[in-house]
Amino acid sequence: MDSTDFGKLPAVSEEDYANAIRVSRKVIFESVGLKQKETVLIITNPDYDVDTISRSLYHACIECEGKPTIIYQPSKTQSDFREFAVQQAFFSNPDVWISISKNKLGKDELGLKGHVYRGPRGGVGSEYQHVLVSEGTSRAFWSPGITLDSWIRTADIDYTKLEKDADKIHKLLTNASSIRITSKAGTDLTINLEGRVAFKDDGNYRSKGVKGGNIPAGEAFISPVNETAEGIVVFDGVISAYDRAIIVKNPVQMGIKGGYVQLESVSGAGEEASKVRESLEMGMAKSRELGKPEGFIKNSLHIGELGIGLNEKARLVDSMLEAEKVRGTIHLAFGSNYDNDAEASTHYDNVMRNPTAVLKILGKEVMLMEEGELVGLLD
Repeated sequence: MDSTDFGKLPAVSEEDYANAIRVSRKVIFESVGLKQKETVLIITNPDYDVDTISRSLYHACIECEGKPTIIYQPSKTQSDFREFAVQQAFFSNPDVWISISKNKLGKDELGLKGHVYRGPRGGVGSEYQHVLVSEGTSRAFWSPGITLDSWIRTADIDYTKLEKDADKIHKLLTNASSIRITSKAGTDLTINLEGRVAFKDDGNYRSKGVKGGNIPAGEAFISPVNETAEGIVVFDGVISAYDRAIIVKNPVQMGIKGGYVQLESVSGAGEEASKVRESLEMGMAKSRELGKPEGFIKNSLHIGELGIGLNEKARLVDSMLEAEKVRGTIHLAFGSNYDNDAEASTHYDNVMRNPTAVLKILGKEVMLMEEGELVGLLD
């Protein structure tokens, strides 16, 4: 259902709501750590699944004696801007903001058109072009493409264990100078990581200023050194297109040179390859429409993220929010990176199954993953 009319939404079943609020209590109490009288901004769409989740979060906040507000907007794609009223709501500086969206929250039009946000996310005096943590005063989580089934399964996890696992993989990635990823499907890619610091999406969103991520949580990720990735990539898990995520039936192969996808090399037997190519081209077109410089436009083809999935309850479904968290998978994103030195107007994640990954740390090879098994967590 994709409705902008509340009158068309069916009544929520007692079972669905009971399950949703059980998990929402866990998220608000354990992951967010909401305190009495803290303000919470929830942005959502009038769709059964996300509306049910959002209202259950609202009531979980009330149980914590917080002060929640819900704003509804039409469903957005990665190419759309969020509504003006939603954008302005961020400037109220809520203690916590939450995006529960059928697809995406929507792009930050102010940021993409020149507004500069400042805050501690990238260090003192850093600047960035979008609201991530409301200029460093809020904490947050966002759930693009979340379904009720996914919420109930993948947000009800052991957050203490996830934090420990994410911390270990985070340290390995941060200490590595490079990574080589291979797979039986045909991937053979080398990426320079020298000097990059990894990030954790571990579900710990209890501290202000620099804390934000997904629910479901469950990955450690890093921005590759710009223009260094070289080799062949084959995505055989889930691919991310401009309008939806697709479970791969026909693997997509592409060549990477100097960190960029070679568009002419994107190939595969089915619709998946054409969807990937079309999405990358649309990312560049969107940047041209915004009047961005050539480097910004080209970054739609650049590898902006390498991520390691860690959520034990996540599955390879047609939602990238969940698929990229599947334990034992690796995903690469094309577009904007997390170090804010290779900006783009899009960020498309793509997942590979059962990869092998070897890190180079202090000149020695360290096995991170072997055919989908996280060896790096066994040491």
